[in-house]
Amino acid sequence: MSESSSDRRRVYLAVGSNLGNRFQNIVEGLGQLCSNKQDINVTRTSALIETAPMYVTEQPAFLNGVIEIETTLTPSKLLSRIKQVERDLGRAPNTVRNGPRPLDFEDDATSLVMDEPDLEIPHPRISERDFVLAPLIDIGASDLVHPLTNSTIGELRSRLLQQSQNGMPVRVLPL
Repeated sequence: MSESSSDRRRVYLAVGSNLGNRFQNIVEGLGQLCSNKQDINVTRTSALIETAPMYVTEQPAFLNGVIEIETTLTPSKLLSRIKQVERDLGRAPNTVRNGPRPLDFEDDATSLVMDEPDLEIPHPRISERDFVLAPLIDIGASDLVHPLTNSTIGELRSRLLQQSQNGMPVRVLPL
């Protein structure tokens, strides 16, 4: 994709916060991210859910959700905008991976596949993250097909919930 692409594409961004006023951090982050309606326009938002942290569990609970946007930005330009908004709202670079943060955006589900050093789309662990899958279903994206697994978001979530019921370890425990 060229850096000057003017085609609008649909992107699903996961958003979360577990420091400070979590709700306000998300609202301010979305406002900054989408301040230029010509290059990013929010088309749908999920409900926010409170979830236990994954991977690094000794930290506060998260508020998580998903937004659907239409954008003319290339993936690399969208990533740059996201990182700037995260920094503006207090996220320090080079903090503990999966540690506490005032704001976190991730490009979790699109039809695009990218594997570059600083950008992997779709997120490689989306299938184990109910805090992303449930909000995607909430906004009506259950039929969205994961481009690498060819499974729908609804199928991925069903498998995750089934693993949970069968006693398999699941790292996501929505509150």
